[in-house]
Amino acid sequence: MHNENAVKNCREFIHFMGSDNATMFGSIINEIYKISGSNGLKMIERAMEEKGRLDAKAMKDSGFKVESFKDFGKYYGMSLRGQTNSIISPIKMEIVSPDEVVLEHSSCAKFKAWQDLGLSPDLIKEACRLYFKATEALFFEFFPDAKMTKETMIPDGDAVCRIRFKR
Repeated sequence: MHNENAVKNCREFIHFMGSDNATMFGSIINEIYKISGSNGLKMIERAMEEKGRLDAKAMKDSGFKVESFKDFGKYYGMSLRGQTNSIISPIKMEIVSPDEVVLEHSSCAKFKAWQDLGLSPDLIKEACRLYFKATEALFFEFFPDAKMTKETMIPDGDAVCRIRFKR
């Protein structure tokens, strides 16, 4: 059994780290946009895609197996029992079929950090899109024949982020 206090402290620390990471990423996005405009954002997009590919390579090289969408969903933020283990607080992983999984997130530490940083709504959407590029690249390294659809997104004003993984 886990000590409830230790679990709570650990979860708070993970949220802090995620928020701190998001604040740094948002600050970088803001400064690069001020200096280089959309060309700078294109450079970050390429870097985030490369990050996703490198993360996938490191996972594969270490022997980590992602053999199904369910595996990817667990990695991305849900445990088998539906327990949240991610800083983005998914509330649901719906397994539609072996070839279709839907993740729903009710809150996002990154979104909150970018709001607190004072980024404009448009720059928050762009920061989210750019940050997500690493996840997309990682996903497509494991499932090149699949599709990932962001059906709803918190930065767009939706109540939840709803992301569908499907072949």
